[in-house]
Amino acid sequence: MIRQSLTLILMLPVLSAAQDGHNHPVPEKLGTVSFPTSCKPAVQQEFNRAVALLHSFAYKAAEEAFQDVSQQDPHCATAHWGSAMTHFHQLWDLPPSLADTAAAKQEIGEAARLEASERERGFIHTLSLVFKDAATIPYRTRAGNFEAAMHELAVANPKDVETQVFYALALVSNASPSDTEHRRQKLAAGLLEPLFREFPDHPGIPHYLIHACDNQELASRGLPAARAYAGIAPSAPHALHMPSHIFTRLGLWNDSIASNLAARSAAQNQGDTGEELHAMDYLVYAYLQS
Repeated sequence: MIRQSLTLILMLPVLSAAQDGHNHPVPEKLGTVSFPTSCKPAVQQEFNRAVALLHSFAYKAAEEAFQDVSQQDPHCATAHWGSAMTHFHQLWDLPPSLADTAAAKQEIGEAARLEASERERGFIHTLSLVFKDAATIPYRTRAGNFEAAMHELAVANPKDVETQVFYALALVSNASPSDTEHRRQKLAAGLLEPLFREFPDHPGIPHYLIHACDNQELASRGLPAARAYAGIAPSAPHALHMPSHIFTRLGLWNDSIASNLAARSAAQNQGDTGEELHAMDYLVYAYLQS
């Protein structure tokens, strides 16, 4: 009996190690993004991943990904643009803090000194308007300048998906809470809905559609995007939570509960306390309503 027990004890670490060897993490799934750049072809896939993270507001992870691209290709101007974008949280934390402004201006300066395509330079210039003369020009003025420049970029590149998507986000971010006609939101939705049909796996399109429709008038119009977004980018906690904005508007409490339970768990696993608390806030409300 003693000999058998010792044999079992000695075998346990081996069994445990064997089991751990088959305990692979779930493959990352962030959706499909194609943002053409003039950077080295070897970094294109990682750049696309960084933009996908940006579209799901995973700012810290996106910044790390853009910085990794910069290290692999020091001449990649749009990698610095992407890093600057992670300091521009268009739907909250506005105006950008002094720290975010300083970091973004440094990255924009790096981007501006490197060679880039005309389209890439358009993105860099447009973003620079958000942070230019931040100490003297009110944020709302700078945000309006950013939206106007994004509109020009979108008109100049009508077939470029990323230009249209980022312009739609600019419209949503500048929508006035006092506009009961939701004019900017409707314009953004009109841009995004045909793109959603054509590019159903793009993470930014349903995300920004949900934000555009996050009001009583348009909520039902955002339901298809809400049903799709979590499945497109389940590796991003924000993507798991965002559908509940529409579910809450429509009184779909069980859907909201399921959405925020998944978001809370993912955020906790990734150490994203802010996203975890945000999901819990919506979760408590859904429980109370149900």
